[in-house]
Amino acid sequence: MRRKKDTFWHSTALFGIEHGFKPAQIVQIVKSIFPHTNITGRNIGAYRRRLLDENTISKLDSRNKPNIPIKEMVRIISDSISLEDKFVHRCNINNRTQIMKNLENKLNQEAEISDKLDIWIRQL
Repeated sequence: MRRKKDTFWHSTALFGIEHGFKPAQIVQIVKSIFPHTNITGRNIGAYRRRLLDENTISKLDSRNKPNIPIKEMVRIISDSISLEDKFVHRCNINNRTQIMKNLENKLNQEAEISDKLDIWIRQL
């Protein structure tokens, strides 16, 4: 059986799930700590189901009512984020930025080729 991988936001989501926050609220918490993250409530729900399947949490634990305001939870989690998670998030953002720059360069090259082709056709 292969091991499921954890990403930089999983520990934050687990903390939110254990404290009874809904997926949409957990997304707010994660996005305030890790901006430019493209996770959704569906990702959080899938992660919660995985934790239930792996018996990491119980149904009773995950159905608690939140007893901490979201802003306070963000502060608590922000202080406890590992340097590794911050590094992985930064790498993720840098990777997406590099992909966008590569795409921009490719589009610019194609535009130059198209312009040269237009000039050549007009000269015929």
